[in-house]
Parts: sequence; structure tokens; C-alpha cells
Amino acid sequence: MGKATKISNSSASTTTPQPYDVTFAYPGAPPNATVLQLICFSRAVAMAANFAGSTGHCGGNPTATAVYTVYKNGATIGTVTVSTGGVFTFATTSGAAPSFVAGNTLSILTPITDATLSSVTMTFAGTR
Repeated sequence: MGKATKISNSSASTTTPQPYDVTFAYPGAPPNATVLQLICFSRAVAMAANFAGSTGHCGGNPTATAVYTVYKNGATIGTVTVSTGGVFTFATTSGAAPSFVAGNTLSILTPITDATLSSVTMTFAGTR
């Protein structure tokens, strides 16, 4: 009779975080001071301090600096600032690294209407 050997793979118990991007987009001119997007997470997601690795793009640059406010469960956790040159700057409150669990929400409030800002998209880089 043969002898069974148990093989253990010690790396199987460790997991490498997987990318989990959250994208917001609004074609055309964003509405004045309105919740642009509201998502409810289905799993735990972590984002880096100041939303590091996140990106943004706009089809039309704003006439004046535009500031989007980012919320977790209705509380401010950061901002996304779009310069008149179309440069996006992501910042978290106090430089903290936000994390979410299943059931948490993430929403973005649009800035005051700008005559030239249009077609804004943002991708928040996270891991799960």
C-alpha cells in the first residue's frame, strides 16, 4: 500500500491585494452642486492616502478651479480639484487612507456650475 504525503503550500495562506478601481463619469457639463455618483461597496476596499494612483480627465477644462467633494457614508473624506489646465489633484482629509467595508457608500458632490467644465471622469485606485 502506498503512503499518502500531505503537501503544504505556505504561500497559499497569504493573499496579495488585487486592484479594485472605482470609476465616476459624467458626459457633458456636470450639474450644479449635485451628488454625481453614489455607489455601495459589496466588499472591503482600501484606498491609499490622498487617493494615490487615482486619475482624472475632462473634455473641457474649467474656467476657474473646480473642486469635487468626496464622501464616505455622507461624511467628507477628501476632494478632487481640477485646475484650469485640466490637472486633477486628489486629496484625502488629513492625508488619511480611506477604507470601505461591504455596505459603505462613496459619493461625489459636483462643484458650482462652470461654463466650460465638461465630460469629467475620475478613477479612484483601490485594492481588495
